[in-house]
Amino acid sequence: MIEVHAGRMAQAPGLFDDEVLERLRTAATVSRGRYARAMGARSRLAETVRSLFGHDDVLAMPTVPITAPALGRREVDVNGTPVAVRDALLSLTSPWNVLGLPALSITAGTVDGLPVGLQLVCLPGREHLLFQTAALCTSTGEVHV
Repeated sequence: MIEVHAGRMAQAPGLFDDEVLERLRTAATVSRGRYARAMGARSRLAETVRSLFGHDDVLAMPTVPITAPALGRREVDVNGTPVAVRDALLSLTSPWNVLGLPALSITAGTVDGLPVGLQLVCLPGREHLLFQTAALCTSTGEVHV
């Protein structure tokens, strides 16, 4: 992916958001060997996670581990530990993207007046189960099975 942006990064880095530019620069430091090892580890992990669906069709979990942070806030407290907002917001959704598993988020009510999402995950090719499960949910996020 870095090759796609390399020229623009060198000639016009100001066109990138600071956080995006930082991530791209970090990605450029990853060696081919390290990348290959990571892809192997991803494949092994994907197989392990897929095997967990042997008895269950859909995994349901929070979409994010925090309520919506104030605009511009860069850090939040998660169980007494300071965490970057971006890392917290992506922590429960990124694994499914990396592993190639379909996921969707639906409204599941509010906490302290802020919206809460319920994330549904399934195996590839079974996306219809995500939509069927979502259809069972009411506007308050209660699941009726």
